[in-house]
Amino acid sequence: LIYVQDNVGWALGYGLPTLGLALSVLVFLVGTPFYRHKVPSGSPFTRIAQVLLASIRKWKLPVPTDPKELYEFSLEQYAESKKFRIDHSTFLRFTRP
Repeated sequence: LIYVQDNVGWALGYGLPTLGLALSVLVFLVGTPFYRHKVPSGSPFTRIAQVLLASIRKWKLPVPTDPKELYEFSLEQYAESKKFRIDHSTFLRFTRP
């Protein structure tokens, strides 16, 4: 952008970002009807409190050694419902000594 402003001109240097912004607004407006609108229900603070209480209650529970025990459904049930299982990872895992 700076190269264009220095060597070609300020009009094109400001025109390119303006075109990019106009294109992004156009894509946003065209895609708006495809959004899933979900009416909020209940208090968000209640949901946060539920998550915090569940994490406190489960603080000292041992983690299964077999990652397959972490899932609610079997592989067949995931395949039938066409939902995807999130694979187990040690990334961002909180470890205690």
